[in-house]
Amino acid sequence: MWKDIIGVSKTVEIITDESMVWNEDPEMEALHMVSTSSLIKESVSLAGELISTFLNEDLTSVATDVTFKHMKPLSVGISISVGVRVTEVFENKITLKVLIFKDSLKVAEGEIVRAVVSKNYLRRKAFED
Repeated sequence: MWKDIIGVSKTVEIITDESMVWNEDPEMEALHMVSTSSLIKESVSLAGELISTFLNEDLTSVATDVTFKHMKPLSVGISISVGVRVTEVFENKITLKVLIFKDSLKVAEGEIVRAVVSKNYLRRKAFED
């Protein structure tokens, strides 16, 4: 159904900020380095934004699988490019490649799978538990 979106991509420039600080180690927190989890969050969000432009108002997409590799450290306050590209569509699952760059240096990459689901389905599931 969504096979025609293979190859579609979106890239944004973001300035890393204090909300992205790696704070799992109190001693290292003072270095103000960007956390891997914040890069994943930005990537998953961007993938959702891209896919949502192709869905009707009754559908949404949810992340079901994320594979991510953070290869280079980043300081808070720098500009990075976060890009996602649709690489595969199978049934209701859309796979996207993630690339994150600081200038021309690749600092992270990954893959996100998002499932397209009915909003009504999610509403029903929210009240089952």
